[in-house]
Amino acid sequence: MKTENNFIQWKGTDLCMDFHCECGTHNHYDGFFAYYVKCSGCGQVYKMDTKVKMEKVYGNNFNPLENECE
Repeated sequence: MKTENNFIQWKGTDLCMDFHCECGTHNHYDGFFAYYVKCSGCGQVYKMDTKVKMEKVYGNNFNPLENECE
């Protein structure tokens, strides 16, 4: 199921990300202002989307944020 119920507004925040390019290179990015990232293997540039995949958490005993969202 595709979710369209989220939106990220990039504001130059810090990002730590691993990604695989179509060329097969595994990339790691740590830094600010990740509006675009570049493959270290082939140089392909990717624009960061404003959507992320969201998955439902099932079960009423699972809340990883219960102590953080007060």
